[in-house]
Amino acid sequence: TGYLHHAERMAGHLTELRDGAAGLPGSYDWATQVEIQEKAVRAWVAYARGEEGALELMRSARDLEATTEKNPVTPGEVLPAAELLADMLMRERQFSEAADAYEAALTRTPNRFNSMFGAARAAEQLGELERAAKHFRALLNAVSPAADDERLAHAQRFLMNA
Repeated sequence: TGYLHHAERMAGHLTELRDGAAGLPGSYDWATQVEIQEKAVRAWVAYARGEEGALELMRSARDLEATTEKNPVTPGEVLPAAELLADMLMRERQFSEAADAYEAALTRTPNRFNSMFGAARAAEQLGELERAAKHFRALLNAVSPAADDERLAHAQRFLMNA
């Protein structure tokens, strides 16, 4: 509960940052970017507390993110809302929607390790072996062959048995 209390406090700080960013000059909408992060934090807190509406709040963060443009100076979202939604859906064993959300995240932010692995695992859980293999191959092609990670080992085992 200490972590949840801290996360709630941080969400409050994000609210303050969003409100402060609302008046910033320039064409980029920083307030919306902060609002996306705020909604994602609040969604995970609600989910951890077992509250109704956590998935809907995370979907609203994803939907808001989908309406924004990536800042040309930044590398991309800290954690894409679509990926965070997919992670939550995986926990709920909603594999079909999770796979779609991971793939949406990859469309916006290509080659993200967690999204590639998540898309593969969701497809694997669905029994969609070709779809899973496609994502596992992409994951293994995107990382150093010397990387030591259980998720990579899982991908290699899957492809050897496919």
